[in-house]
Formats: sequence, C-alpha cells, structure tokens
Amino acid sequence: MIFLLVVLVLFLAVLIKLYYRYYTVDAYLTSIPGPKSLSILKNTLGFRRPFLDVLNNYFQQFGDTFKFETIFLYVGVTTRDADLIQFVLNSPKLLEKGNSYKFLHNLLGNGLLTNNGSIWKHHRKLITPCFHYTILEGFLDLFHSCESFLLANLEKEVGKEVVDIFSIVRVHTLNMICTSSMGSTIKANSNFFQNINDLCRIFAERIISPVKSMDLFFSLTTDYKVQQQAVTNMHQYTDLIISSRRKELQNKNKAINLPVDDTGKKKKLSFLDTLLQSQTECSTLTDKEIRDEVITFMLAGYETIASTLSYVLYSLAQNPDVQNKVVDELKLIFGNEKNTQSTMDNLLNMKYLEMVIKETLRLYPVAPVITRAVTEDITFGNITFPKGVNISMSIFDLHRNPKYYENPEQFDPERFNLENIMKRPSCAYIPFSSGMRNCIGQNYAILETKSVLSKILRNFEILPSPADEGLKLQANVVLRSTTGIKIQLKQRKF
Repeated sequence: MIFLLVVLVLFLAVLIKLYYRYYTVDAYLTSIPGPKSLSILKNTLGFRRPFLDVLNNYFQQFGDTFKFETIFLYVGVTTRDADLIQFVLNSPKLLEKGNSYKFLHNLLGNGLLTNNGSIWKHHRKLITPCFHYTILEGFLDLFHSCESFLLANLEKEVGKEVVDIFSIVRVHTLNMICTSSMGSTIKANSNFFQNINDLCRIFAERIISPVKSMDLFFSLTTDYKVQQQAVTNMHQYTDLIISSRRKELQNKNKAINLPVDDTGKKKKLSFLDTLLQSQTECSTLTDKEIRDEVITFMLAGYETIASTLSYVLYSLAQNPDVQNKVVDELKLIFGNEKNTQSTMDNLLNMKYLEMVIKETLRLYPVAPVITRAVTEDITFGNITFPKGVNISMSIFDLHRNPKYYENPEQFDPERFNLENIMKRPSCAYIPFSSGMRNCIGQNYAILETKSVLSKILRNFEILPSPADEGLKLQANVVLRSTTGIKIQLKQRKF
C-alpha cells in the first residue's frame, strides 16, 4: 500500500511539473500552428502510426513549422524550413542536443554525440584533426583489405532472386569501423550485433513512448534489463581493447608500437591509437572519455555507412541509366582494372558517383530527425522560442520539401551539379547536419562509401529484385526499411 502511494505521489509530481512547463512554454508559441490542445492524448497515441507518417501528415496540415504537444513530452517545435534550420544549427546559443539524446547517455557517456558545453568543445577540438584528409588517406589500405572480404561474400549472392543487401553490408561496415576505431575486428556472429540492434531499438522506442520516455517507468520494463546488459557488454569489450592497445605503448618514446602488414610497412594509427597518444602526451582524456568517444565513433559510423551503401545500391538498381553513368566514370578512372585499389586522387575524381551518393542521402538521410534544446530565450523573426522548448528538424521532410526540390520523390543526381546547388538555400541539404555540431566523420563516411561502391560496381551489375515491394521507411536511430533493402547481383564484364 505504501509503495503504491509513493508511486502515485511521484506520478502526480511529474505530471504537475510537466503541465507547468507545458503551459508556461506554450504561451510563447501561440503564433505557431499545430494540433489542438484537446488532441494531446490523440497525439501521444498517434505515434503508434509510423513516426515519419505522423510528421508528414502534420507538415501537410500545418505547413513547414508546427508546434507539437503531448502529455508526457515537453512542448516542442518541428520544422522543415531551411531558414529556421540554418538559424538553429548556426546559433552559438543552440548547441545543446535535445532531450531525446539523454537516452543514449547510458551507452555513450560524454562522447561527442551526447556531450555539451566546454567538455564537448574540448573533445571536438582534440578529435577534429583525426578526420583530416591527410589522416584519412592512411585508411585506404584498410578499406582495400576489408573490401576483398565483402566482394567474396557478394560473390555467393550472384544469381539469387533476393539479396537483402543491408544484412551483408553491415557486417563489412562494422568490421571496417571497428578496425578503424580500435584496430580490432568483430566476428559476424558476435553478440556485438545483437547488443547494438537492441540498443538502437530501445532508443527509438523511448523517444516516442510516453511510458518508456520516463526513467522511473522505463526501469520497470524488460527493455531496461536488456539495455543494461547490452551496455555492460559493449563497455567491457571496449575496455578490454583499450587495455590491450595501451600495453603496446613503448616505454621510451611513449608512441604506439604499430603492427607491420604483409608488405613490411607499418599500419596506420587507429582512432583509439590517436586518442591514447593524446592521453599520453597531454593527459587531457580519461579512460572513460576515450571509451565514450570510441563507442560514439563506432555507433555513429556503423549503421550510417551501412545504410548509405545499401540505399545507394538500391537506388542504382531502380535507375539503371544512372548506374551506367557511374560505371562509365569508373572506367575512365580505372580502365579495365576491376580490383585496383582506389587512391585518394581516384576517390576525389569520382564526381558523378558523389552526386549519386548525395542524391541518395537526400532521399534517405541516415539521421532523419535531429533536435536542439533551447537553453535561453531566443528570437527568430517574430517568434521567441522560450527556454525549455525543443526544436526538432526533420531532415527527411526538409530533403523532400517541394519548396526546394522539384519532383522531390524522383531520384535525380543532377540536383547536385554546381548550377542546381547554387539555386537552393545552403541548409536545404544537411545529411550530416550543419554548423558547429555537424558530423565530424563525414569525410571518412564519404570516402569509405566511394571506395566500397567503386569496387562493387566494377565487379557486379545491380538489378532490382522481383521480390521487392518498395521500401517501408522507419525512423530508428538511423533511417531503416522494415521490409529490408532487396536487390539482385549479376557478374559485370568491366
């Protein structure tokens, strides 16, 4: 009985706090349209529908910016307006991530994705040089090595009516990311896959669930136990790798003792190696901070690159004329060499392929929605956003906004020739976000994507699968298709 009373009191206290915030914040936002107050409960239950469908429905009803209210979630503003998005992402007063990112703190701690304030600025400054082109060039040998295993696995799929390309590519991408970040590979049957899938699913559910979004009630669910075990497993694995790599530090000059590859050349530093060097030289990072940044890099890179590769291949299967143009460009660069390793110059010269990748990321942005928290009152035009409100930017809907893209559902890489780019607002296309908190690893992602695609397309023709029923997109941690991403593969005469 006492327990029930305590729960009831806590529940009422939370409701009072949320309603107080709801009414004080809402007073500032009366000029922004949105669902009526009487539909608060309906909004909450409405999220049983696919999240992207809910957003699209509200954009159709209320225009490019609308106010959204629920019982349990704070009042928020959602937008697909490029001018407002540019203001938000470039404002030094709007650097703090939105409330939903707190659900990742258990796993990522104070990594770049979840951190804020002075610690974030310090880590960003420290890590940025790791992704300079001169550093990334050192990863090309690694890309080439991992691509050989991917091609061998794709070879086994030739002739099959259905190839769910994401399930194959994600194994390759995880190995690439883990080797780049930690100098260690992950086995395809590793629990790592299950752990990361569980965490992504739980994160997505907590964003939209009125019950699971509250820590008290979430702690009573089975998913809480699943999350805690998955986080423990990933932390233990990463800690083990960090400890092992640290033992390779040389006592005299405190530099990483790099392993030697088959040609006798020293391998390049992994992301972890670079952080360990920084820790040794200036003692600015703790072991936990290193772990947080390594896991952040893995989580941010693993599914995003795998999804991008899969959506590009799917788009090329659906658009054979575009695929032929990409292959023609690759022939100009490589001649008849199907398996030649790409150099940095090769990758930078893949201009049309880059346009294809950009158009794919327009239609299928891997991070469909990003959020910023307003930490002090701030004004845009005639609207004052009060402290406590969250501003969500739907990249998915921004990229399909007919105001910026004619026939937005059509796949057309020519949207990204220089002439067409100049016609759009700069923030009408932001697959890697923009401003001070843009994706720090975007150059790595584009280079890896180009390198892998150039190998695949020189070896295989990508065809549509007769079993394909179209993509049914879902906003998870990344944009996913609940029906898979189905293609066919045929050997290419290059």
